[in-house]
Amino acid sequence: MPLSDDFLLLSAALKLPEPGSSLSWGRLLGASTALAVAELSRQTEAPILLLADDPRQADQLEAELRFFAGEQSVVRHFVEWETLPWDTFSPHQDITSERLATLSGLPSMRRGIVVASAPVAVATAR
Repeated sequence: MPLSDDFLLLSAALKLPEPGSSLSWGRLLGASTALAVAELSRQTEAPILLLADDPRQADQLEAELRFFAGEQSVVRHFVEWETLPWDTFSPHQDITSERLATLSGLPSMRRGIVVASAPVAVATAR
């Protein structure tokens, strides 16, 4: 499948960050954020953390990244607990398992993308 001129321009505009630094882009609309991150993932030998504004956006970014990255990049989603602090029940076992699988895979992850919502990342860091 031939690549469009827009995709080639996007690829040329990507600049790899120095190790330990961050990278930000502006004015990416629709699925262009996922496309840019998928392309960056192909070019870098380090894992990428993509923070979304909220859990809904994180779910959407995960789906778009899986589409654009295909089998070439590992895409992991650090999901939210889906419970409130005052709930008297535990999160579903699948949620706990997915979070633990993502966390346990981080030390050996050499490249790929981890998607998380910003509130989940902040709450986990505390």
